[in-house]
Amino acid sequence: MFRVVFFVDDRKLGESLVRLQGLAQGAPEVQPLANAKVGRNGQLVAETSGTIQDQFLKRVRDLGVAEVNARLAGEFLKSIGRSPSNATSLLSRLAKIKMLHKVGGKSGRGNRATYRVVAPKREEK
Repeated sequence: MFRVVFFVDDRKLGESLVRLQGLAQGAPEVQPLANAKVGRNGQLVAETSGTIQDQFLKRVRDLGVAEVNARLAGEFLKSIGRSPSNATSLLSRLAKIKMLHKVGGKSGRGNRATYRVVAPKREEK
C-alpha cells in the first residue's frame, strides 16, 4: 500500500475523484489551497507572502475597489476557510500598519466602519 498526495485544478477535482473511486481505499481528503498558483515550470508557487493581510490586499486590488468594509473582509475570510467574525480585527490590523485608512468619523464603528485602501509607496532608485 502507498499513500499518494497530489494537487489538482479545481475544475478537474470532480473528474479526479470519480476516476479514483474504484482504486483508492477510504475517503479522499480534499483541502482547498487559498494562496497557490501554478508557476511557469508547472510547480505550485505562493501568490503572496502567505499572511492573511497580504492575501486580503491582493484580493482587494484584484477586485479594483477603493473602499472596504467588514462585509467584504468577512466574505474573504470565509472563502479561505477562516471565521468571518474576525473581519473587523483584520481591518484594524491593516489600518494599524497603514495599509488602510479609516474613512469617516466616529459614526463608522465596528461592522459599519469603512476603510480606504492606501496605495503602496513607490521606492525610488
